[in-house]
Amino acid sequence: MPRHWFLKTKHGKSDPITSKTLIRLVTAGKVKPASGISSDGIDWIKAEQIKGLPFPKDEPDRYWVRTRKGDAGPFTLPKLAKLVAAGRVKPAAMVSRDGKRWTQAQQFPGLPFPSPVQPPVSETPTAVQPTETIVATATTESLKLDIPANDTIEAEEPELQTPDTETVATETPELETPAAETNDRPGPLVRSAAAAVREAEFLCRFGAVGSIDRQADSSIAVQVHSANSMRPVTTIVTSGLSDYPMQASAGANSSRAELVLYTDDPKPESIQLLREIAESTIHQNDSIGYGSVYEHGSPIFPGTELDGCLFMIPNIPSDFAIRNAVAIEDQPLQLLWVVPTTSLERALIARQGVAVFCQWMDRFGHGLLINPRRSCLAAVARVTNY
Repeated sequence: MPRHWFLKTKHGKSDPITSKTLIRLVTAGKVKPASGISSDGIDWIKAEQIKGLPFPKDEPDRYWVRTRKGDAGPFTLPKLAKLVAAGRVKPAAMVSRDGKRWTQAQQFPGLPFPSPVQPPVSETPTAVQPTETIVATATTESLKLDIPANDTIEAEEPELQTPDTETVATETPELETPAAETNDRPGPLVRSAAAAVREAEFLCRFGAVGSIDRQADSSIAVQVHSANSMRPVTTIVTSGLSDYPMQASAGANSSRAELVLYTDDPKPESIQLLREIAESTIHQNDSIGYGSVYEHGSPIFPGTELDGCLFMIPNIPSDFAIRNAVAIEDQPLQLLWVVPTTSLERALIARQGVAVFCQWMDRFGHGLLINPRRSCLAAVARVTNY
């Protein structure tokens, strides 16, 4: 039986994936029953024809609500009805089942809106107010999001496409599930219920998302929020690490964390650095917190001395204060500021403490933005006898 599969996507044939990865993609909803799949990359069938794939038999309808900060959801119809009954979704709020076609909530059957009162014929109809409010409650703290009548949010991730021409194999292959892998953490690709709240808070604090780096076999997304008039720095932040609780350790004020760094030039190396740290933390069941370090093992940027990182309290107070707005299973979400460092800096931090490094940062002009070409602060301190 085949252990590797190919998927047909918008960009052509995917790289081979294992049966276990395929199951995870199906569970996450990224492989649909009609998606094209092949065991050899030549003959294609629909994924629903593969025995053993966990497609839901009676998947409930899902709904999204358009807000000023993005699209909140998905919600089941009963959950959406509760939001309506609580007054958090108004009749004019825009709602969609597929993220493409949007309709006013009052036009969906089954939602408990009161019957509209017909005004006298002589009166001029009152214009629908464009701004309403919704509270998405996926954590212990409620997050309020404004819902405008019209707002466009670009889709963050493409869906796998069904092949135009499919050749059905004469014999339906039966999926053989590989041996179970040892992993104490939840498997990747499982999107948490708190993800919508977390990412909506990012939009509120960091501004619009310029790009999102995702990989098919990872639950970690790296979001780039471009500089704007309210926040003149580009923010790169992970989304997904906080879905995995970390063990308690020194500097870990919470078991839930995401990584953040600031730049004026979002280089691919910066995005890859955050992804590597997040995925390494998950796979090694590690714990990171304020004052801990990460050994990268090689220069992060070409031609630089920076080959590791120090995790610090964010230098932007509102980023540190996100812990007061978002919590996951009663654990506040903390942002760890990723500061690239040299091996000499980390060695001296280990001996003298983080406070000394902070003094070097202040004295020698280490700014908020990442600088791949900066000098080693420990070497500068040695030369200046500081």
